[in-house]
Parts: sequence; C-alpha cells; structure tokens
Amino acid sequence: MPLRGDELATPVVWRMTGHGCFPHAASVDGRWWVLRVNHWPDHPLYSLLIDAVWRGDLSFDDGDGWWPRAWQEATRGGLPELSRAELNAALGPVQGFTAYGSESGRSCDCFFCL
Repeated sequence: MPLRGDELATPVVWRMTGHGCFPHAASVDGRWWVLRVNHWPDHPLYSLLIDAVWRGDLSFDDGDGWWPRAWQEATRGGLPELSRAELNAALGPVQGFTAYGSESGRSCDCFFCL
C-alpha cells in the first residue's frame, strides 16, 4: 500500500544510519520514522515504519519519484548521521524487520528477502 496523507505532507529531516537495511531515520514529534530498503522490483523500493509500525511503501512510480516533495525540501543541505544513542532508539525496535512484510508476521520468503 502506498503512503498517503499526513506522512507525505510532513517535512521530515532524514538522517543517515549507516545500516544497509534501514539507511535513514528521523525523529518526528518524538516518534522514530525509519525507512527500510526492500528488494526492488519484487517489492516497493522503501517501506516507512513509525515507531516500528508499518505505515506504507514508497516506489519510483508514486508521484514525484519516490521521495515526497515535503521530504525533499526538508533535507536540502545533506543528511547528518545519528548519534549512537539515537541509532539505538531508532533502529532497536525494527532490527527484526529486515524482510519485506516481517513487521506484520508475514515475511516474504523469496530468496532475496531471507
């Protein structure tokens, strides 16, 4: 399901995590937003998890490319890295959700997702 509504219109300043499956995270109103890279083209390019709850997917065919305009404008000037404490807070809850669908208990079982 593509992302809709408030998430797309919210200005988000993404930060780099250094993690291959979860490359970007942001603190938005005290909640951790984390982008997971999926195995594209079998799945949408990215999934958004907010406080470890799946909110939707982003693909190249979702409007202005895959990065919503409000996010593009908020991240001009680069993506700073998270501190170790921020990394633990952002990525700790999602570590078990590397495979597409794993956050719902229905992990994809294709070779690339395992």
